[in-house]
Formats: sequence, C-alpha cells, structure tokens
Amino acid sequence: MSLEEYNKYREQTSTALLLAYNQLLMTPTEKTVDETPEVTAAVFKSLGDEDGEPSEVWENLSSYEKWVMQLYSTELTQRFGGLRIVDKGSVPLGVVNMLRSGKVKWQG
Repeated sequence: MSLEEYNKYREQTSTALLLAYNQLLMTPTEKTVDETPEVTAAVFKSLGDEDGEPSEVWENLSSYEKWVMQLYSTELTQRFGGLRIVDKGSVPLGVVNMLRSGKVKWQG
C-alpha cells in the first residue's frame, strides 16, 4: 500500500486515528469553575439586593460568565471598588447618545 493510499483512508486503517478523529468531532462538555471565597463575596456584594442578600443572578450565570467573573474580579475590585462598573441609577453613555440622535421613536 502506498503512503498516499494509506493517508487517504487513515481512519479505516488505524483504530487509534479513528477514535481520535471521532473524539475531535464531539462537542466538549462545559466544566464549572470553583469560586474562591473572595470572588463569591464580591459577587454577592455586587449582585445582591438592598439587604446584601445574594440574588439568584449568580445561579443563572453560564459557566463562561462565571469564569469571566473569576478571572477579572480582582482587577475590577481594585479599579472600581466592586464588580459593578456602572451605577444602578445611571444611564450608560451609549444609551444617552442614541436618545439624543433622534433615531428612537416613542410609542404610546
């Protein structure tokens, strides 16, 4: 058998290559991130209600969002004092600019 013919039908001639190929075609499973106590405290402080009790927001976050929180929580806490980077009563600048542009029509 020539090398070209072997390479053409690799998955049929090698069980190990077939298993590796099939494994690469599968969608990987999500793994959760273990939260550190510091991140958990910062999240509950930022996402909690007025009494400081943790809301259900954290439980509803995806694994990716929890991973991002875990990754950047220390830097956000140092720069902004917590995980909230926008005040609850403030309107983001992008929304204000969009309203000023006149492209929004109010219904009613």
